[in-house]
Amino acid sequence: MDKELRQLEVGGIIIKAKGPKIKHSQSIATKLSLSIVAIIITIVVLILIANSLFLGDYYASKNKTIFYQEYEEIQSVFEIPNQDILEILREKDKTTGSLFYIIEKSDPFFFRIVLSSIPNFLAIEPPSPNQRFMEPPLVELPGEQFEFIKDNIDSIDSGEPLFARVHRQMSGDNEFDLVFASKLDSNYYLVIVRPVEQLDELTSITNQFLLIIGLLSILLSIVISRISASSIVKPIKEITKISGYIANLDFTHKYNGHSHDEIETLGNSINKISSQLDSYMKELEDANKKLKIEMALQKRFFAGVSHEFKTPIGLIRGYSESLELGLAKSPEEIAEFSHIILDETDRLNHFVSDILFLVKSESTEFVLNFKTFDLINLLENIVEKNSNIISNKHIIFLKKLPQSVSIHADEIRISQIIENLLNNAIRHTKPNKKIILKVFLENNGVNIDIINEGKNIESKHLKNLFEPFYSAFESRDKTNSGTGLGLSIVRNLVDKHKGKCGIENINTPNFEGVKAFVWLPFLENMDN
Repeated sequence: MDKELRQLEVGGIIIKAKGPKIKHSQSIATKLSLSIVAIIITIVVLILIANSLFLGDYYASKNKTIFYQEYEEIQSVFEIPNQDILEILREKDKTTGSLFYIIEKSDPFFFRIVLSSIPNFLAIEPPSPNQRFMEPPLVELPGEQFEFIKDNIDSIDSGEPLFARVHRQMSGDNEFDLVFASKLDSNYYLVIVRPVEQLDELTSITNQFLLIIGLLSILLSIVISRISASSIVKPIKEITKISGYIANLDFTHKYNGHSHDEIETLGNSINKISSQLDSYMKELEDANKKLKIEMALQKRFFAGVSHEFKTPIGLIRGYSESLELGLAKSPEEIAEFSHIILDETDRLNHFVSDILFLVKSESTEFVLNFKTFDLINLLENIVEKNSNIISNKHIIFLKKLPQSVSIHADEIRISQIIENLLNNAIRHTKPNKKIILKVFLENNGVNIDIINEGKNIESKHLKNLFEPFYSAFESRDKTNSGTGLGLSIVRNLVDKHKGKCGIENINTPNFEGVKAFVWLPFLENMDN
């Protein structure tokens, strides 16, 4: 099916389905993998740029917060008498890695260190509560730190903590100290210093490490993305393939994925579309077959009509010309020619009546006159009316009828159905053969069987016997044919009564023949 185009012929027009041309390009898996790798590369580059530009500022900002927390803790214990401040400073030195100083301003331009976390400075217990520290030797702060405090002493005295990155004068541009200064009381200040050695070098090393990690991440992402992309793209490829089958009108392939995501939803939608299109195509093909059959039947009908008109008209014309030319010499010949002309005229009239009634019975405007009547009484009357024909052909007629069966139907049309079937049986029953009329109740209805003894009908003809002219031309001896419309009229009238009809062969060791049956439902107040 995928190699051949499916085609459908509707009314002589051939519809062909052709799949779309697929342009081969870069696969979704490759695009998805490249997108993931591009995202990772972008993230790594952004991290490297951010690390280079903002690491120093972030480091300083983080330490400022830490320094302020340390200041608050030291200030809280500084105000309490008899506290070992030096031990506290040294403990914080160990835990934080920062240098802690308590300094005293001796004059506006000079500061001395009274306590330090550096081991060379010794704490001396004050002799009285009013004197916290002994007089230690004067020790100056480094010049750059001194300048920082001196320049900002007014702000410090106002109670505003100061924080800055102070470059060392004797070192390179890349070395500096983080310096925090804040007032403890009227005479003393807390200074916290954290040396920062070669921050640029640290940043460079960090960037190198991040770059290595980034490259490894890129390589790993390529592998993972290919595997992941393949698992994503595989069902998409399957759906694409199924779509190609659908484009070629092949609806046998279905998507069977269970990914529980949008792809599964898409696949299920494709399956629904495929099923609906398959249903529509089958309906279209069935309609096409019916159309072909109807066209063939229509052709057969017109051929039959032409034939049925041509034969009697030809006979009427021939015998009329013979009479006109005086070819009939004796009164007997004249009477014979006239009788033939009258018979053919009656036959033609009967044929025209059947055609008109057949067309009328197929119309939606055809109305039945329903009433309740005794079916058995109707059948007895029909048999009595045809008794002379049955007797003249020496046919053995048998009846198996119940005493009475009441039905609700159109009595005239039921009579027409039975007469057509009975006349058909009489025409095809040879002398000294049997016709059996049976009536019995079945499936909430009544069944009427008319069985004539004789040869079976070929099975290939049975299903077509109710088509116009079929029996007249194909299934039976043409010398015994009627108008060829009787069974078609029977079928239409039975359908109008919501019943069923058919013809079956009977072949048993004791009997061979054909059965025509009609089943009519028991209906009350049936709407037309």
